[in-house]
Amino acid sequence: MKTGIRVGKIINIPIEIDLSWLVIFALIAFSLSEGYFPVKNPGISLLTRWILGLAASLLIFASILIHELSHSFVAQKNNISIKKITLFIFGGVAHITREPDNPKTELKIAIAGPLASFIIAFIFSLAALLFSVLSPYHNKLIFEFFAYLFIMNIILAVFNLIPAFPLDGGRILRAIIWMSTNNMEKATRVASYIGQAFAFFLMFVGIMQVFSGRLVGGLWMIFIGWMLNNAAMSSWQQVMLRYTIGGRSVKDIMTTEIVKVTRDVSIEHLIENYFLHYKHIVMPVVSGSEASGWEAVGIITLHAAKAVPKEERANTPVSAVMKPIDEHLYLAPDTAIVEALNKMQAEEAGRLLVVEDKKLVGILSKSDILKFIQIKIELE
Repeated sequence: MKTGIRVGKIINIPIEIDLSWLVIFALIAFSLSEGYFPVKNPGISLLTRWILGLAASLLIFASILIHELSHSFVAQKNNISIKKITLFIFGGVAHITREPDNPKTELKIAIAGPLASFIIAFIFSLAALLFSVLSPYHNKLIFEFFAYLFIMNIILAVFNLIPAFPLDGGRILRAIIWMSTNNMEKATRVASYIGQAFAFFLMFVGIMQVFSGRLVGGLWMIFIGWMLNNAAMSSWQQVMLRYTIGGRSVKDIMTTEIVKVTRDVSIEHLIENYFLHYKHIVMPVVSGSEASGWEAVGIITLHAAKAVPKEERANTPVSAVMKPIDEHLYLAPDTAIVEALNKMQAEEAGRLLVVEDKKLVGILSKSDILKFIQIKIELE
């Protein structure tokens, strides 16, 4: 189930806000408005401190967004597309469609985020200094505002530079090991182990804080450590997955016995004799004949079919509601399985058509890939 809200696009990258972001945004705004600014500036009005608290919270997340956009911009310059950027409870994440091909690219992408945070911190420090010099008394409030943003961006940059995969510092470490060993598997394994060790350290510190009476801070530290540990393990598993299926192409594992439907079939017939009978929720739509070869013209989904009113289904052909074929729906038989998996993730598709010279030659599903991996692991 999706929990994100699409808010727009920047440099052609969709920006999404996870619902958990609203929680942390509210907590930061409250802590600044009722804690930080009143302590730093006694006597400040309720309205002023809440305006500053909300503005600072928005600028913190704008800084996080710029951090992720910096990663994304460099990735795009190196022909790695970005599916989306999500702001969530821990900050932000750029969803790349594939891993870098070489350590230099990895290094450039990883460095871009912390570098952007340091530049933003420098800009906020100049703003704080400017207000301090111009009017040290009347602008103390504005100085504290920019000083806080300076500190938060320094923390963001330094935390991300910790050499614990998958933080930026861990990716920098992986790139350096990768360059020295020419072995991405080994580099990822070492970086992931360090990432897990750091995660367990955070959880240990969190447990100590809980026993010392700092319950909220301790639980938060344990939660962050748990998330980092899961991320490090997941990253290692993804690399092992690529090595397991490396060298294999789509034609090696695709399903060639295809259940397909012609575009002149009615929606009523489609539902009764295809969706209910074969229990598939997506069907390839073809034209032509068995003798000349079936040409792929699109796909029809259960969702699209059921959207047709019941009284119109008998007279509505599949061609009226199908999704026409385009590059997002199919693969070539010689496509590497790794690339196919990346495309499935990018398109959020469970199945893709396999097409050669416009002819439908197979279907590839995530279950096909998983079954192949399972068998290969058992054999090895």
